[in-house]
Amino acid sequence: MTTHLTKIWWDLNKHKLVEQAIPEAEIYKREWVGLTAEEVQEIHLKEPHWGNFACAIEAKLKEKNHG
Repeated sequence: MTTHLTKIWWDLNKHKLVEQAIPEAEIYKREWVGLTAEEVQEIHLKEPHWGNFACAIEAKLKEKNHG
């Protein structure tokens, strides 16, 4: 399911109603928050296997960027 908003306004010059979809990426635009070197090292010490490490990195990034 894609979330979007629609902006509607009256165009005075063209004398008509204008409808514009606002893409999901524009609705939720926030600055990306990455991991510090310390956070990466901490995760790596807890999860030395590359597969677990990758999953742990992904989880931490989701936590920081999606609340």
